[in-house]
Amino acid sequence: MDDARSVDDSISSLCKEIVGLSRVLEAVSQAWKQNPLLVAAQANTDGSLWISVRASLDDCKSTLEKLEKKIDEVQKSSFLGRGFLRKPTMSIKLNMRMRDITTFKQQIHSYNSAMQSALQMINM
Repeated sequence: MDDARSVDDSISSLCKEIVGLSRVLEAVSQAWKQNPLLVAAQANTDGSLWISVRASLDDCKSTLEKLEKKIDEVQKSSFLGRGFLRKPTMSIKLNMRMRDITTFKQQIHSYNSAMQSALQMINM
């Protein structure tokens, strides 16, 4: 029972990180759309801010694609994963992937921080 609760907490925490990242990415997008002259001026100085933003976005995309594959693996049902055994089977599969979940959560948190910093630079 504690294992299932731990998995639920980890998944919930991962979801919160993803939602937070989504909000920051939306804010970066809005800043880009609302201030195109500012964006152009920042890009013309040495371009390092936008190079950094682009690299973070590429890393983020790669991580989210890997996360999606892991989620697909967990969701694939086996012959035991139907009916009343579905939840226990899912819990076992998630427990086996806890290290991956923790790693994804840390990576997404890192991207979130990087994008927040970029957003602050954009809005200066």
